[in-house]
Amino acid sequence: MAKLCGVRARPPAPGVSPDPNSAKAESYVTSNGAEKQKEEVLAVTVTSVEDAAPNVKLVSVRVHAREAFSFRPGQWVDFYAPGVDKPGGYSIASSPGSFARDGTFALAVRASRSSACGHWVHERCREGDEARVRVGGKFFASREDLAHPLLLVAGGIGIAPLVGMLQTLVEEQRLESRGADATRKDDTASAELSPRAILLCSTKDPATQPLAGEVRAVAAKAGGAVRVVFHRTDGDRAGDALDAGTDEPHASTTKGRVDVKALREALRVLRGERGGDAKRTQTNAKPPLAFLCGPPAMSDAAEAALLELGLPAEDVRLERWW
Repeated sequence: MAKLCGVRARPPAPGVSPDPNSAKAESYVTSNGAEKQKEEVLAVTVTSVEDAAPNVKLVSVRVHAREAFSFRPGQWVDFYAPGVDKPGGYSIASSPGSFARDGTFALAVRASRSSACGHWVHERCREGDEARVRVGGKFFASREDLAHPLLLVAGGIGIAPLVGMLQTLVEEQRLESRGADATRKDDTASAELSPRAILLCSTKDPATQPLAGEVRAVAAKAGGAVRVVFHRTDGDRAGDALDAGTDEPHASTTKGRVDVKALREALRVLRGERGGDAKRTQTNAKPPLAFLCGPPAMSDAAEAALLELGLPAEDVRLERWW
């Protein structure tokens, strides 16, 4: 099936139109080298380079023409490194709100023998270096999307675009104060009843998972509004309950892959369903939306499971970079 920027082609979903960058997102056609329409390429300066994981660099850049650059969480950029002919495509791993504050955004870049651009980032990139970027992608969360409960499913470096979604959810839906209020005992229970987003992250080891610290920070800031569950696949044993193995109030680690059981439980929590099968009530008026980003096998399995669980196809959004 044809893909747009790694996204399976589907009818327009609620909240996706109009595009956040008008025609820009439409111009990014495929991830297989097909011709792209000409869009503005903007100069940037590298402001920092950090190790996000043993094989992943987190690169922050400042856009020179700040007023000419905009994005929604989940989008990616073509990154043109100096002296490298072919650009690399990297998801933006920060929020539009952060960019509005200081004119910078972050990219998570995984090491790759086949990518000259990735090699430049890992071996040569330093603070102060100049590069160029062009924003694109139809995988993003609109303001309308963020009014829905969100089920986010990530695999490895696929967590990058979902970090920005969580950060933007907290910023645009003003959930940070809710997280602060949830520190009071009488508010904790009410906050726990209706989380706004659940991230299920499939990872070999949470200790080396890229951007794990960033999503934990969002969960801590939002209190019960955001939950993060790391599914440790090293050993690949059966998964525990959604809230099992909690090592922080709103971030936990469980064993096993993200399976249909985990997805079903996450949807139940996001819908605010209470009671048994015979008598069940829902406290969240809007239906959940799912955003999936990771290796194709993981994304395909999660998509199939979510459709089997009754989520409409237009409410399941996919991004692939493999």
